[in-house]
Amino acid sequence: MGKLNYTARKISGIKLAQVVSKDLKKRMPPAIGSKAAARDPTLEIDVAGKDLTDDDFAIFIDDLLECIKYRDTEHTEGLAKVTEFHLQKNQLTVRSLSKLGEVIALNPGDLRELDLSNNTIRVEAPEEKKTWFDFLSAFKNCYLLKKLDLGSNPLGPGGIEVLARVYIKSELDFIEDDAVAVIGPIVNQDHDIIEDVAALRMTEDKENSPLRAGRSKKSPGKAKAARQNGHTHAASATKNYTQAELKHFACTRGLRSIPFFILPDTAMTNGSACHLASMLSFQRTSEQLLDFLPSGKTATLPDTTPESKSIIWKPNDGLMPHTKRLLEMAEILTDAKAESLSDDDEVENEGPGESNGEFDPIAQRKLQKKMDVEYTRLTKRVRMEALKLGGVHSMDTWVIALKMMTTSRALLLEDKDRAAEPSPGAGVIDAPSEFTQALAHSHSTQDLVHDKPQWWQGYNNNNNHDIPQIVVGEYPGPYKFVEMAFMAAPPICPGSEQFDKNFPALQPVSDAAAHEAKGNSNPGAESSSHKAGKGTTRASLTAHKPFRKTTWRFGLPLEFWRRIIAEAVGADGILDPQQQMQIIRYATDWNSVSYEMTIVGAEDHQQIWKFLETVNCFTYSPL
Repeated sequence: MGKLNYTARKISGIKLAQVVSKDLKKRMPPAIGSKAAARDPTLEIDVAGKDLTDDDFAIFIDDLLECIKYRDTEHTEGLAKVTEFHLQKNQLTVRSLSKLGEVIALNPGDLRELDLSNNTIRVEAPEEKKTWFDFLSAFKNCYLLKKLDLGSNPLGPGGIEVLARVYIKSELDFIEDDAVAVIGPIVNQDHDIIEDVAALRMTEDKENSPLRAGRSKKSPGKAKAARQNGHTHAASATKNYTQAELKHFACTRGLRSIPFFILPDTAMTNGSACHLASMLSFQRTSEQLLDFLPSGKTATLPDTTPESKSIIWKPNDGLMPHTKRLLEMAEILTDAKAESLSDDDEVENEGPGESNGEFDPIAQRKLQKKMDVEYTRLTKRVRMEALKLGGVHSMDTWVIALKMMTTSRALLLEDKDRAAEPSPGAGVIDAPSEFTQALAHSHSTQDLVHDKPQWWQGYNNNNNHDIPQIVVGEYPGPYKFVEMAFMAAPPICPGSEQFDKNFPALQPVSDAAAHEAKGNSNPGAESSSHKAGKGTTRASLTAHKPFRKTTWRFGLPLEFWRRIIAEAVGADGILDPQQQMQIIRYATDWNSVSYEMTIVGAEDHQQIWKFLETVNCFTYSPL
């Protein structure tokens, strides 16, 4: 194994970078180091604490890539296979991550440790988010990586959000037969000779031949693709492992397979904590992940590293105590869930009348319920504060969800889909809210849509009535909901100035609408009575069966509209198809609009919080 360790050298910056470049070029034929590289191309590089800038890093990183990609008859495995790369305590930014990502992608079965801690990696601008996303995506096929240290970098909310997107949406578990595409075929001449001899033996039972026992079935297509990508491992880091062992190692790969993922002091905010809490709920213990890695060098970890946690996020001193408690609760609940599954397995394995005397299911359920209540309370508080302090534009997830909702409502919410005329016994509630009065005075008759419902024709538009009224009525079928009717102006119209300014008025929506958006219909549920404002009457909304359209605008199926709108607002890759459909269903439901207009008093961040919770788009969802 080659080692390029410069920690003891007294040079730094551009001079150090030039020396690294020179040493890498010594591995290239016909230089003196090429023969050693042919025998063992594995390489450890340590340039920690050398004040390297992005420009300094660029001096030698192309030479490293050339060594990795080099192939000839004597160097079938290239001139360098990076197993460890120590870049901590330098001045690298996002600019250096593009080339570093190439190094990672070219060493999926070799890289064991990457340390980028104590640099100046900050992710804010859109182009920086794109570079950061591509860098994190480069870990997709890494299956031997034991430690990734990103700590003490000012990643900020943008960096943590993109990290959560890649982490949560990445796959973890793979079957062994699919691992060939990543590990490539293992060339072992002795084994091939034995197999050739066994193939010549025309025995009656070839499948049970001892010489052929344990022979792996390979997919020619996948193996060919692996060779083309330069992922064969005949020597170097994998030469001591059998193909069966490598297949086992490759059963877990990607960011979620790293046993020690270090993220302390990364300039987290409440919004960052929301996404990190989601990551923590998906993490597995370091012990579970180490079972899919070969034994070897012990990783150096921070003193604050907790036992069994694969994501190490402490310390992050900028977080409020209750925000830290949320993250701790996310870890506790993840551990409790794992223990519960383990206890269930033990109970199932016990015979009749057997009991270990330690597991009490009733007490366990009570404790679980108590923890769930605390976690829910903390989640609501932290998410509320994240929207209030950071604003909706601090996270791409929230912005895209709101864009998709307003676009869906403008395109697909049609007046002809409103329910028919209310029954003669409909009641009228006076004293409308200030919000509805403002909307009423903000419109003119030109805002009227062409297809006005029948009940609208009965009202005059001579501005003799200044106060709008809320008409509560029953409509044909099982539908019961509150309908807004302005005496002097029509309801709020998509595309109008007031619509853009005041909508969405995201107050708590009816239970039925919420269940519909979440795919959890409950026709028998009843929504709570809500106070519309000081001096107003409470309107009790009876749950109704959600309105289901079969024909959408221009005759296009809803799935087509989902794809069109998702493409227009940039939702693909951020919101999954299920989240996108939840938003469209919510946006095209007149019952949601009616309910939104009945309640006022909540601040903007509270209204947006309610919408994001209703459509389940506050954080990322797994694939």
